[in-house]
Amino acid sequence: MAESWQRPMFSVVIPVHNKGPLLAEALASVSCQIHQDFEVLVVDDASEDDVLTAVRAFPNLPIRCFHRSAPGPAGYAARNLGIREARGCWIAFLDADDLWFPAHLSTAANWIARHPEAGVYCSGFEEHMAGAVKTISIAESRCFTASAFLALYARSDLIHTNSLVIRRELLQASGGFPESGVRRGGDHALWFRCILQGAPVILAAPVTSRYRRDHSDVVRDPTTMTGAHPVCHVAEEAFAGRLTLPATWGKREDHWIRQLANRKALHWMLQRKRVGMLKQVEQRLPYPADLSPRNLIRWLLVVWIPGAWLRALYALQTLRQRVG
Repeated sequence: MAESWQRPMFSVVIPVHNKGPLLAEALASVSCQIHQDFEVLVVDDASEDDVLTAVRAFPNLPIRCFHRSAPGPAGYAARNLGIREARGCWIAFLDADDLWFPAHLSTAANWIARHPEAGVYCSGFEEHMAGAVKTISIAESRCFTASAFLALYARSDLIHTNSLVIRRELLQASGGFPESGVRRGGDHALWFRCILQGAPVILAAPVTSRYRRDHSDVVRDPTTMTGAHPVCHVAEEAFAGRLTLPATWGKREDHWIRQLANRKALHWMLQRKRVGMLKQVEQRLPYPADLSPRNLIRWLLVVWIPGAWLRALYALQTLRQRVG
């Protein structure tokens, strides 16, 4: 009977695997939030270091701790455990090696109050790697229909795990993160499933989180990009009728679904070719007849540009980001 007023607005899910010292920094960024209507769920994904020391350093935070006996790939199973145990109306994610800025949850709360019909919220974020800083943000805050957001998503990644807040029921209906057969890209597969349910998406311009790629073991390991990108599997399910798409969607949305699958597939191909891991048989597009101009350029790079040239282009881009 009293559940509604006891339920916090946000449940903050933090998976941890062997990053106890960094967890303290993540929790400090949560404790500094202007908006304080939240709970924190720390999921120890079979860490070999000390997670509880970091947790005990924040006695005033409403933390609940959970433990898994065996680690899962990319923390997906740990996040799913957090989602199942969450009491909040909205689920926010923060990796143990990343940070939020103080206005992260307050900005989300303000925009959610303006657009209660939304199912997904995302703000801008910083991406740090090898001394380079890249800012990913939309120019103007806005609530998009799922169809309009899909058009943006087909062109570029405007969202990241640490900057997302998603309605709990939507996450549950989308099936959660993939727990088997996927070592990378499972987060985007889940966001894709959420969008395909037709939920409006809020994109907020303020930059309110920091993604520290230098600490990501998954990003550093090119062997995690094996097989088809998980987003491509979701697209296959959608076109095979195994996912129920909004009744008003048609050829336009089908085009954007194909564009997104191609973009994600090409990203993995380019990364594998850059490190000398792309085999000739893997140079296949999921939807070869549907290429945007950008994806066509990416495809030509995959087919024609030597791997050494790609490495040089990547190094030049990284240098420009550092200087900038």
